[in-house]
Amino acid sequence: MIWDALGVNGWTLSQLMELSFPQLLFLQRGRGRILYARLEPQVQANLANLSAKPGPKGEPSEAHKVIQQHQKRKAGVIVPLTADERALAYARRILLEPYLGDPDVVEEQATAGALPPPFPGMGVDEAQAWVTWVQGHHCPAPVWLEIQTVYNNIYAAAQVKA
Repeated sequence: MIWDALGVNGWTLSQLMELSFPQLLFLQRGRGRILYARLEPQVQANLANLSAKPGPKGEPSEAHKVIQQHQKRKAGVIVPLTADERALAYARRILLEPYLGDPDVVEEQATAGALPPPFPGMGVDEAQAWVTWVQGHHCPAPVWLEIQTVYNNIYAAAQVKA
């Protein structure tokens, strides 16, 4: 099993040896870090369409939109997706199913229009701090592997109105 995961970009043998058996299974199912060689053409295609030039009517460029969204995520600002953005995200999940797993598991919850139940006993401030920490890419991979099953519940706790 470890030998299967060694081809995954970014993992060393010592890091893999520290993972638990469920974490190794998760990696083996293809939901861990993705092989860069498989996705590199898609990444290059996405970057080829990215421009820093403003639109013809003065609207922000695609690059500035990406930067603004990134800064909002790092600041912990939770912005709900529009219907079009949800449709595009679902289409991407379908295309990336071999890497990310079945998109309908997440989509069923999204189409129901309800967040999962908030994490029990977690306050709004604490939940927002967790969400900011994770979305700011400060969460180490071993911690993420442990909390990913309850992250949606933590996210729901961050959305609770005080």
